[in-house]
Amino acid sequence: MGKKWYKFDFLFDWETNSTDFFIDGIYKWSSPFHHGRNKYAVGQGVTPQFEGVDALILYTLTPEGVSEFMDVKLCKTRCIEEK
Repeated sequence: MGKKWYKFDFLFDWETNSTDFFIDGIYKWSSPFHHGRNKYAVGQGVTPQFEGVDALILYTLTPEGVSEFMDVKLCKTRCIEEK
């Protein structure tokens, strides 16, 4: 069986500390940023201030799973599809 490729877009919103996720150009969900070891820090009155990112980590959480990534781009908005 051939491999199925998906196009993922992640939009980081520094003001709301959240990420919007798109799969094949369709909005799927939003998620708050991970705040280090204590993901409940914001609920405890701690408001992290993010101004950018210095690392991008892509991985799978499935044991024995294999993920392949290609054409990774960082853009200020959703990247324009090149044809």
